[in-house]
Amino acid sequence: MVKKLAGGILGNQFMANLGCWFNRHRPLVLLYHGVTDHKSFPGIENYHGKHISATDFQRQIRWLKKHFKIVSLKEMENNLEAAVDQPLCALTFDDGYKNNFDQAFPILQTEAVTATFFLTGNFIEKRQPLWTDRLEFAINHCEQLNLTLNFAGQQQVFSLRRPHEKISANIVINRYLKHCSGKTRLFQLREIEEKNNLVFSFETAPNYSPLSWTEIKIMSRAGMIFGNHTLNHPILSQLSSAEQEKEIYQSQKLIAGRLGTVSHFAYPNGQSGDWDIETLRILRSLGWRYAWTTNPRRIRPAKEIPLLLPRLTIQAHHDFNIFRALVSSLVLR
Repeated sequence: MVKKLAGGILGNQFMANLGCWFNRHRPLVLLYHGVTDHKSFPGIENYHGKHISATDFQRQIRWLKKHFKIVSLKEMENNLEAAVDQPLCALTFDDGYKNNFDQAFPILQTEAVTATFFLTGNFIEKRQPLWTDRLEFAINHCEQLNLTLNFAGQQQVFSLRRPHEKISANIVINRYLKHCSGKTRLFQLREIEEKNNLVFSFETAPNYSPLSWTEIKIMSRAGMIFGNHTLNHPILSQLSSAEQEKEIYQSQKLIAGRLGTVSHFAYPNGQSGDWDIETLRILRSLGWRYAWTTNPRRIRPAKEIPLLLPRLTIQAHHDFNIFRALVSSLVLR
């Protein structure tokens, strides 16, 4: 309620125009994940707003075109040291969902703007679901009223009777698994699925589906840009140096092999602490000059660490007033 009230006050047209003008010297990069034509979702699917409606996305793009010069991410990187005197914005998408092609791409073409899509290698190549989606699917489709799991030798019981309890369980389990090894995470996911006789399926949850290389190549030929988001979307700082290098290099090699080039890099999860000094060393050794986080703020020209550049995430629960307040930098989440 407080956020909506603040958005209504700060996100009105006059205040948003004022914010864009006042912050015109500081470029902005937006981060999306998915764009969907679904009007509603079953159970708790998309409760966090990862996939925004196509109608909202087009409205946002049209508003951005009126108040920003929308540029490519490459142009943004090439001008990090330059003083700017007009509002600049770049668009990015993380992970590589199929609805980027089905829903976002036609809108981007209609509006004549480009975007950069950061691909998770094995999500695309092997059609391996992202573990966060697999967890959300499992919790959403659990028929048990209670779910018992062993976390680091301690038994925890989660009530799943109501949607808000499923959301709470998903949040807690997600937070725990995010800091586990890949092997432990896979074991816990399988345990949840086996207890409920569940098999993950893209067909029953199409917004979890990955892009195909055919779709990616069509988008590439139309001017969309593709970047590296690692092979399996791990928290890089939790891996050894060799594991980090494999995640970054193998995905880089895969995408370049398919498309001939890979232009940009974005950290999985992308929050402070999700990389370490070794991550930065590896990126430099592989030739990366710039890398993108999910730290939610504008760019400060000539003051940024090139391997730690910020992006602002846009989600489905941001109504239009909140969206305008966020992108005009009058309010942050």
